Amino acid sequence: MRAFTQAIHFLITTIFDMYITLILLRFIFQLIRADFYNPIAQVIVKLTNPALIPLRRFIPSIKGIDTAALVLLLVTCLIKLILSSLIQFQEFPFVGGLLVWGIGDLLTLTLNVFFWAIVIQAIMSWVSPSPGHPVYAILYYLTNPLMQPARRFIKPISGIDVSPIAVLLALQVLIMVVASQITQLGIAWSV
Repeated sequence: MRAFTQAIHFLITTIFDMYITLILLRFIFQLIRADFYNPIAQVIVKLTNPALIPLRRFIPSIKGIDTAALVLLLVTCLIKLILSSLIQFQEFPFVGGLLVWGIGDLLTLTLNVFFWAIVIQAIMSWVSPSPGHPVYAILYYLTNPLMQPARRFIKPISGIDVSPIAVLLALQVLIMVVASQITQLGIAWSV
């Protein structure tokens, strides 16, 4: 029975994490003003619109920030964590701890999105795709706010850009030191 419970937990968290990642990417793309005519961005918009459009009727944007996407992001994450808690611990989590757990979970997911975007961009640069490729373009929009400051301080060595390594290390440190601590505090407080 334990294996079945683990499988259900895995499926629920994976499906929710995939959808939360789409909502998160849409929110980030709006913040960084990514090209929404990009085919990758269009897929994300089409997959998130069914949940986001009804929310926008009640939740307006504030100073250019899509608050409806933020609410959808948080609510979807909280639903995932409630289901996770019910499956793992067989009890409904304490609301205060659930919010802290949700913030930690979203922070971890956000940092992982940037981490993997940089890794994929680095791999794509080795095989040298055309800069006009939709994936390359969207990755550039996504990673440039992190990479630009790093490139100012870390100059290429023999023509090789090593700044992604520093950014990847910084992201992993943030996940370990900040995000996982917030998540663990939320889990401990919620159950």
